[in-house]
Amino acid sequence: PVCGETFDTDSYGTIASPGTPGNYPPNRDCEWHITAPYGKYIQLHFFTMHLESHETCQYDYVAIYSGSSTFDTLLKKFCNTSRPEPLTILGNRVVVQFHSDETGSDAGFQIHYTVIEGLPGCGGVFTASEGEFGPPIQNDVYQMNMLCEYLIRMPVGSRIQIKFKSFQLEDTRNCELDYVEIFEGTSDKHPKVNRYCGNAVPPPYTSLGNSLLMVFKSDISGHYEGFRVTYEVVCGGLFENETGVITSPLYPNPYKASHSCYYEILAPLGKAISLHFEDFDIENPFEEYNCDFVSVFDGFDVNSTEIGKYCGTSLPPDTISTLNVLLLLLQSDVSISGKGFKASYSFVDVKCGGVIRKLGHEILSPKQPVTDHGHNAECVWIIVAPEGFLVQLTFTDFSLEDSKECSLDSVTLYEGSASNGTKIHTYCGISLPPVTQSTNNVLSIKYISGSSDAVEGFRAQYVFIDSQTACGGTFYTSSGNLRSPGWPSKYPRINACTWTLIAPTGQQIELLVNAFELEERLHCDSDYLEI
Repeated sequence: PVCGETFDTDSYGTIASPGTPGNYPPNRDCEWHITAPYGKYIQLHFFTMHLESHETCQYDYVAIYSGSSTFDTLLKKFCNTSRPEPLTILGNRVVVQFHSDETGSDAGFQIHYTVIEGLPGCGGVFTASEGEFGPPIQNDVYQMNMLCEYLIRMPVGSRIQIKFKSFQLEDTRNCELDYVEIFEGTSDKHPKVNRYCGNAVPPPYTSLGNSLLMVFKSDISGHYEGFRVTYEVVCGGLFENETGVITSPLYPNPYKASHSCYYEILAPLGKAISLHFEDFDIENPFEEYNCDFVSVFDGFDVNSTEIGKYCGTSLPPDTISTLNVLLLLLQSDVSISGKGFKASYSFVDVKCGGVIRKLGHEILSPKQPVTDHGHNAECVWIIVAPEGFLVQLTFTDFSLEDSKECSLDSVTLYEGSASNGTKIHTYCGISLPPVTQSTNNVLSIKYISGSSDAVEGFRAQYVFIDSQTACGGTFYTSSGNLRSPGWPSKYPRINACTWTLIAPTGQQIELLVNAFELEERLHCDSDYLEI
């Protein structure tokens, strides 16, 4: 006999024990999963109920769960011949579980289910560009036994940011009773972001895609104020797939006024980015200073080379980056908006260079470890550490042609980008450059091969160092600040740090100590600073 089924419905139906209209067989375990649209409730009407009776329902029984599995809240359990009263599930999902043991049998059950309107505020589908919601409140508290599912769905290419205005749920270990759960996507089968309960307001969250599901669950006890959450479409994002499509917020509907949207396309090292606009409708300027626009930058920030700045309805030209990163900026003013833009991108091969944001890469001159290192090459690597971290660079192999003022082959290091950063030093020859540590989170390497002699090139490795615990380093910049690890907090008990400052030939170094507090001893034989 048929035993268990899954229903996605917006109307009604009937479920019955296996073997109906005869008796049910022994040793059966069946589950019926019923799912209604978001914002709806499910009502169960019991036509018949004839099961083996037992005081604690240990033998044959029918159990009703509010949710999508038998691990969710148990609402009722039946094991007798009395016809139960209708049961309304305060949510859009219910599980009906039937169990029979190895002995005994009876006529079983027949249950009619109907999808009904839910309470306003308990679940729903949200497609507006911004909004606010929370569970229904009565007498300043939310109801018990609720399952509310809020689905926020935006156009493809959009992302969603949610912010909690207030939050008070029952606080339990592992949030087992009342909770709010957030999922990336349209169902609880998609990746879970987190589960929250208690009184601490959850942090804001920005989705990775264009859909976000929030599930609110309450059990059979407790009285709490609930939560209120706002959401809005946010623009921009990081794109790392080999091909993709980028659109302005709400495309093809008009984008919002007074917005700055940053779209960063990041390819692996050895790749560049080809960008093609398929549709373009950005507000035309009435005057030169009053204009929405899209700017394309050949790099990771707006200080990089600007490839072009576009508005109106003409398609911008196709673009290929010189690095492995490309930045798009959509800037809108306070006036009317066009429908926006749609652009596609793909990765293409390049010889060397690129922007590096993650650990685990090794930087090699072209064709390393092959001896012919690529003549007349010019490569730039930009290493970008997270905010609050520094970059420490170590060369493990170095063999370039030596020349006066390194005019042929050379490696030049920069604080910041190579185009507008501060030059640290230029190296050539066969001596390993010293370990170099940046004073901010960006360090660039510019490699030029202008000779025709076959030499090995170079190999380098890097790490990111917390600026609060950074200890020592070699510095070439014309000015800067040195600080003990952890400054302005106390430095660690056991530490030995060496800072080396190197100025160009013919120049001297002036050192000013702005703050100084070390453990005081007669002969400075414990903590000390030595110059």
